[in-house]
Amino acid sequence: MVAITLTRDKSQHAGNALDDYPAPTTRTEAEQDLRYGQMAVVIHQGEDWPSGRLCRNCKARWPCRLQRWGFAVLVTAGWTKDDVKRLLARARAGEVPWA
Repeated sequence: MVAITLTRDKSQHAGNALDDYPAPTTRTEAEQDLRYGQMAVVIHQGEDWPSGRLCRNCKARWPCRLQRWGFAVLVTAGWTKDDVKRLLARARAGEVPWA
């Protein structure tokens, strides 16, 4: 089983913070992007490779830009780490949570 790390710590990824997608700054804005944030967090999960932890979707160093953006959307919308863990568990069980 792959461990899930939920963090907004920008120091964990290689790259410039300016490379990040702009995240919503208000709860209202975040709620408008909620479906896409959920999709980004579910689809852009980390996998361990000999070269390090990479995104299983885009193969960028994990957490990748879309995972960071999606997580920021969920947190800004009021989600907790437990909420995100439940979302990921539902997705692993074959449910499409955003449908």
